[in-house]
Amino acid sequence: MNQRILCFGEIVADLIEGKDGVLMCKVGGAPLNVAVGLGRLGERSTLFSAVGGDWFGEKGLSYLKSKRIRSIVSTLPDLPTRMTVISHDRNRERSFKFSPGVAAENAVMPDERTLAGGYEILYFGSFPFSRGSGLPDFKNFVRSAREAGIATVFDPNIRLGIFANQDEARKICLELLSLSDVVRLNVDELKFIYGKNSKGRKQAFVRKATAWLLAEGPHTVFVTDGPVGSYACRDGEFEFMRSFKVKAVDSTGCGDAFTAAIISKICDEKDTGAHSSLTQLLRWANAAGAAAATKLGGADSMPTKIDIERLIKSNLRGGGMGKKLVSSRGFSGLRTRIN
Repeated sequence: MNQRILCFGEIVADLIEGKDGVLMCKVGGAPLNVAVGLGRLGERSTLFSAVGGDWFGEKGLSYLKSKRIRSIVSTLPDLPTRMTVISHDRNRERSFKFSPGVAAENAVMPDERTLAGGYEILYFGSFPFSRGSGLPDFKNFVRSAREAGIATVFDPNIRLGIFANQDEARKICLELLSLSDVVRLNVDELKFIYGKNSKGRKQAFVRKATAWLLAEGPHTVFVTDGPVGSYACRDGEFEFMRSFKVKAVDSTGCGDAFTAAIISKICDEKDTGAHSSLTQLLRWANAAGAAAATKLGGADSMPTKIDIERLIKSNLRGGGMGKKLVSSRGFSGLRTRIN
């Protein structure tokens, strides 16, 4: 049976700082988290990545095996696995510190032979191109994928600490944006990529900026805003949905859970031919992000369909039937400083 989704990008060692200052090591990286999330939602995915020849790389490979995630992962003895120190402030917003230089994710790239897997959806971010290489070849790969009828999903996942400078990061994201069918990003990333005045009412800004994004290539854009809620824009439609109320533990995997939930709905649409409304998509993805917030870590926090359905049934009053904002105890997706 063919794998449906190809997730391309980094595997990183997430070193999560606890209240006592002790670092807890978790296997992470947005593509890995999304692949795990898709598996828990019953979808068949493959992770294309690389790790270094170090303990963190071995831990990543062991994790994939333990979770039965199909993968095409190269081990590169001369390069390290990227490390990320994650800390939280009083508002549960995250900040990141990265190991410097070239890492394993910067040195591998899928090619047209990879498309023989029979994939229907390609998911990718900006991480692998942070050192200024690989983008031309990847753009050719994405063009070939789209010509083969493969839908493309782009999550910028911008981490300025690994790019040469802000201009380079924005340029790379704009180039990838033009090759995307669906984009999922957070409000801060939207402000960064839009690059224009973002003052005034947030909803008005998001409406204006997402309309601009749609003109750049994608047909649907999702914007997550952590405890506030999320937005979606498609074909002249614009929707906002407030977040679900949960007891949040960690926001590390929220955005990736949201993305995996959206991709699972794209798969459902391909299977049934039914067209989901933006309201249906946001409710499902908001619930996935909120469910992830109740657990520690990225990949380990990815919810199952039962988790999502249970949250929707038990928490409709707090999560998505109207446009009223909720308290900061609610989560829908990733909200973090771009650092």
